[in-house]
Amino acid sequence: MPFIEEFLVRWPETQVEASFTDRMVDLLDEGFDLAIRFSGIPPDSRLVSRVLARDRYLLVASSDYVLRNGQPNDLSELAKHTCLAFSSRGYRQRWRFSDPTGNWNTVPIQCRLRIDSGEALHNGIMRGLGIALMPYFLVSEEVQSGSFVHILPSVMTEEIEIRCIYPSKRLLEPRVRRFIDLLATGLKL
Repeated sequence: MPFIEEFLVRWPETQVEASFTDRMVDLLDEGFDLAIRFSGIPPDSRLVSRVLARDRYLLVASSDYVLRNGQPNDLSELAKHTCLAFSSRGYRQRWRFSDPTGNWNTVPIQCRLRIDSGEALHNGIMRGLGIALMPYFLVSEEVQSGSFVHILPSVMTEEIEIRCIYPSKRLLEPRVRRFIDLLATGLKL
């Protein structure tokens, strides 16, 4: 929303219709000018994909959850904790971490709640429902304020690409180009 707000202030003659859904939409069939997506973008020759920023996942829990349940001391202890994960239309978030040798391993978790909305997942963390793996930019304010605790900060997590997906450049309207440029400038992580 902060980007949309800034866009509307800069270009008051422009109208925005936004859909905040975490499902994979078909931009062309559903009439969207652009979509913001996180990693794992399936190839579609009808679309252009531009990386706006790169980020890392953080393991986080609310300070209340940590007070009630403690923190895991290593990845193997995650199985003893309640975890929350993102899941949408057949996609289930994998919790992958790098070991000291640089090999990536998926860690099994006890997931009591899978949610298809990043906002709902964020709210679940805030309410103390468990530990979640979230992009840094979505939880940075809470981690800095102390309301969220960064769990196992020395563990290396996967990088995530924040991408803008849009139809062919030749069909790109100037208002869409301005919004993409605003996002690219504002998402410097």
